[in-house]
Amino acid sequence: MTPEPTEQASGLLTASVGEAALEHILRALVQMPSPREVVQATLEAAQQLTRARDVYLLLREDQALRLEAALGFEVSAPVTLPLGRSIEGRVASTGVAVTVCDATQEPDYCHLPGRDRSLGALAVVPLLLRGNVIGVLACARAAAGGFTPEEVCWLQHLADILGVAVENARLLDAERRSRSQAEILSQLASFEGNDLPHYCQWVVETITPALSVDQAHIVLLDAGGRGARISSSHRDGHQQQFLAEALAAPDSPLGRALRSGEPLVVADSATDPPTSAFGEALGLRSLMAVPIPSQSGPRGMLLLAGRAPHRFGVQDAVFLQFIAERIGLVLHRAEVEREQARAQARQEFLSVVSHELRTPLAVIKAYCEVLERRTASHTWEADDDRVLANIAEQVALMQGMVEQLLDLRRLDAGVLPLELSRFDLVALVGRVAEVLQATTQRHRVVVEPGAPVLVVADRGRIHQVLSNLIENAIKYSPAGGEIAIAVRAVPAADGQSDAALVTVTDHGLGLAPEDIPRAFDRFYQGQQPSYRGRRGLGLGLYIAREIVERHGGAIWAESEPGKGATFALTLPLAGPETEG
Repeated sequence: MTPEPTEQASGLLTASVGEAALEHILRALVQMPSPREVVQATLEAAQQLTRARDVYLLLREDQALRLEAALGFEVSAPVTLPLGRSIEGRVASTGVAVTVCDATQEPDYCHLPGRDRSLGALAVVPLLLRGNVIGVLACARAAAGGFTPEEVCWLQHLADILGVAVENARLLDAERRSRSQAEILSQLASFEGNDLPHYCQWVVETITPALSVDQAHIVLLDAGGRGARISSSHRDGHQQQFLAEALAAPDSPLGRALRSGEPLVVADSATDPPTSAFGEALGLRSLMAVPIPSQSGPRGMLLLAGRAPHRFGVQDAVFLQFIAERIGLVLHRAEVEREQARAQARQEFLSVVSHELRTPLAVIKAYCEVLERRTASHTWEADDDRVLANIAEQVALMQGMVEQLLDLRRLDAGVLPLELSRFDLVALVGRVAEVLQATTQRHRVVVEPGAPVLVVADRGRIHQVLSNLIENAIKYSPAGGEIAIAVRAVPAADGQSDAALVTVTDHGLGLAPEDIPRAFDRFYQGQQPSYRGRRGLGLGLYIAREIVERHGGAIWAESEPGKGATFALTLPLAGPETEG
């Protein structure tokens, strides 16, 4: 191994010949508008000046050197060398040129795919730009021997030219990408409509050629993290299935990036074990994936991929995050529009059903009343009396359901007025309990005695809530038994004001643990088999919660399956009366 080259003129070339060759190269390079043409011409000049068999350029990227261009051998796939663990990598780490007489005998020799293994002399010089090593220029001969100091000196001159050419190429590439990104942003701003599938497909088909990437994908999961809707520039069913599964899997690189909300950048999947399988499945080396945000958290990924390693940089990540945010906005608008359409459909359905049912029910109820009055003056069979009573009971049940539908429509429309008045909650509970006691013989509805508890509330709506809770206690206690109701004043949770607490406790079927958090959801009905035959519309508790919360109170349930349930609600206590 020889030391760093000196300025001494020796070897095959004289100083005058080298200067003439360099001057000729520089004049030719001035006429070349493309930095890539400059790179090619400089490699040819290095091959001519040194009479080398192979000449190649390696550029530094992170902790590796990537083969950028070569003369003398063919490269069919991207090639990288480790930084510091090869002859070329050592030059890139130290910035000091190296020549060896027989490269294959060196302990840190690394063979380049496509190059003849019978390598002899090797000269490697650094590419310096503003004091930083950005790559190396290497020349190799088939025979063992050495490069003269003069040859190495001229190689360093050519490496300096290459450094400028590489920097110009990077600047031009950055300018082109910035221009492409600006054009994409302009097109995004002009896109009309909220058709999400069409928009996502348009995005991937637009950014793939504009950014010169090999593949672009948009993978969206549903709100539960299941299923996938994929828009892709690369129509491959196996790849799309792989992407969907990778995104849904919490322990995959894509799944972890999705849940963290942070971009995933893979410089080279071939040297990155966590993503090596991913790269092999897609046939790609470099990858950038950016989460698509939504109000409930990331809902998908925008993914770009390339066959070459080290394809993406910081600027690409910033740009993709902007695109991902734009996709998130379109996703949100599409969901809002769907929800508005569903809400409108529900409103129309409830309006039609509730109003259309009220009239025939009123007619049936009127005929039942007529028949009941006739029974006072005529002798009926006992079975006829029972039939008439059953009809009247079912009509009352259906009328209750219709009223619930109307209340739901009022709640959705925000037009459920409250007529506030001051009254004793204990007295109201007693009256509701007395009325409902008359509907059952197997239950004892017991109200614990207590002092008056005054509240300011809508008496009719609170009556509705209490009736619902006590009726549910009766319904879900098929074996009968006691239903205990208590009313008392308790300190409020905020410690600043008192509240009225009402509890309704039964010893019936109880609630399953999974039913308790959803007991007050609209249209929710318990899933226990023992509930069959006792279900209604699933609106009573939902409406009760809305009424209580609009009064500034709260309502909740406590239960253990098979041992009954306790439903409790609070209402703000009335303040002291003031004289007008």
